[in-house]
Amino acid sequence: EPEGGAPAANEVPGGGWLRQGFRCEAGVYERTVDIPDPGRPAALALELGAVNHRLECFVGSDGGALAKIHDEVTAFTGQTVDLTPHVKPGERTRLRLAVRAWQDGRPIAPHWAEWCECIARGIFRGAHLRAYPSVFVEDVWVETSVCANTATVRATVVNASTAARSLRAEAWFATCGPAWAYPSLPPTEIALQPGERREIAFEPAPWIAGAESWWWPNVPYRPGYRAQLHWAEVALREGDARVHGARVRFGFRECRQVGDLFEINGVRVNFRGDNLQVANYDRITGGDAIDLLPGFLPPSTNCAGWPGAVENFLRLNYNVQRTHMGPWTPYMLDVCDEMGLMLIGESACRWNGFDMQDGRGFHEVKCLRDIVRRDRHHPALVRWSSKNEAQNADPAYHVELY
Repeated sequence: EPEGGAPAANEVPGGGWLRQGFRCEAGVYERTVDIPDPGRPAALALELGAVNHRLECFVGSDGGALAKIHDEVTAFTGQTVDLTPHVKPGERTRLRLAVRAWQDGRPIAPHWAEWCECIARGIFRGAHLRAYPSVFVEDVWVETSVCANTATVRATVVNASTAARSLRAEAWFATCGPAWAYPSLPPTEIALQPGERREIAFEPAPWIAGAESWWWPNVPYRPGYRAQLHWAEVALREGDARVHGARVRFGFRECRQVGDLFEINGVRVNFRGDNLQVANYDRITGGDAIDLLPGFLPPSTNCAGWPGAVENFLRLNYNVQRTHMGPWTPYMLDVCDEMGLMLIGESACRWNGFDMQDGRGFHEVKCLRDIVRRDRHHPALVRWSSKNEAQNADPAYHVELY
């Protein structure tokens, strides 16, 4: 139901509501869903691919008995709503998702380019209802250091049950291609209280695979180049039973500033590239171009897709792209990991446009943190830009973003 309008069908994914003809600042999504019943205690989650910007989620047995359970602001990144305490497996539940993108003619959060009338609003990129074990691994990432020659596996683990749980966390490395010699990681014992979410870290492991296993950009350009990537996996065990596991793909590399120069894996690098601003393409699709235009998607019969675009950048001697004013899709980042195109990630906030007040952006720190947490495992992202065209002269402001 668009703000000020009548209820109508709206697709998710589908590029947001502007692309589907709803010219409004806010809207309410509503539907009835059957909660899955996996036959065992479970954590239930509604996972939304991307939301612009504020989402308030209400659930209940019917439209007349809804309770608010979630309130979050994001900019081009996803939101996960924990349904576990509020729904029952096997039952039918009403979901109401109230989304506000703009308020009184201005975005309420970092918005890429307020000058573009087609920036995606609402829920886009996807929506999934998922069931996990009641204790599960929420995410995994690896911190790599060429200087120290170590890899540190980190994971976020969640106890969605109503009882304390004693668990054993195990981690290991696996190959994405060639057979490498990987270090062994000692397991760690963890005790999680009911409802607890915690980040754990395994002991830093010496990287014994050697320099040939490092991630390198495609410099100098080589046709068909593929960078070296690896898997890190984390599993939870309760007694002898495996409870849950997750994995992440990563590259072993380190980008450092040394004096007034930059280095990749100890070798000087000069960044040569451009700033790909997606807002320019949103006007072609009417919004959410990177999820919809063939040039940003996997190759098809008539289009080389995003891999073809990356190949062109590299072939033309570009070794880096700045994700101008906002995060690209996970697929686009995966391709850059594989093909060796370096990236500089950036938040979606812009100097002192519509999304600023008194020299500060609404929800800037939150949205920048979301981007970094989502994308920190991508080796192609070698540096971060806190924002575009910052004009606030207060040093404390920039330290806060940093």
